[in-house]
Amino acid sequence: MTQEDYRLTEEQIRLFEVFGFLVRRNLFSPEEMNKINEEFDRRLASILKETDPEEKRIFNNWSNRTPETPFIASLLEDPRIYLPAEQLIDEDSVPVHSNANSYENSTDWHPDWSDLHLVAIKNVMYLQPTTADRGALRVIPGSHKNPLHEELHGMGLRSTFGPKKARFLEESGLSGEDIPCYVFSSNPGDVIIFNQLTWHAAFGGYKDRRTCTFNFGNYIPK
Repeated sequence: MTQEDYRLTEEQIRLFEVFGFLVRRNLFSPEEMNKINEEFDRRLASILKETDPEEKRIFNNWSNRTPETPFIASLLEDPRIYLPAEQLIDEDSVPVHSNANSYENSTDWHPDWSDLHLVAIKNVMYLQPTTADRGALRVIPGSHKNPLHEELHGMGLRSTFGPKKARFLEESGLSGEDIPCYVFSSNPGDVIIFNQLTWHAAFGGYKDRRTCTFNFGNYIPK
């Protein structure tokens, strides 16, 4: 396939602008996903070897820009990843990082950024099948824009890094899973792109829930 085959259509760009995310199915082949998993296994094993076995860890995270993960490292420069970034941000978009993550717990509702002058997108691929009750990413459509973005902050929905349950959830009697959202049920090879201002979460965590992420960004002049 040519590079042009990986470019987003005007309809896809519009969907992303309105809702703050875009789903792309079967972007990577089973053979490519096998390579990714092999490199992930190798890097995770080396990290665990250097970790104190008595240390309780629920999250391992590392950069893919290493000699141990050459194929994953190359994906920041893969047209399937960087061409949509250039279309959604601009041709001056900057590749920020490529990370791999091994989670154990669920992830509560949060945005990655709240600086409206920063345009940042994240490409996320899960290395195992996901469903609503087993680790699927959830996004709140349109929450990358105000007033919804700030209204969610005002509700106190964010609880990922706090010691207490989110105020809104506590007072309403709802759980994080009850928040209206789009659930990215996926298979290996699928990728979701989202604006990092978009509120997102994942529930139904389990040991070694795997993702790879590819981030791009740029600042809008004030």
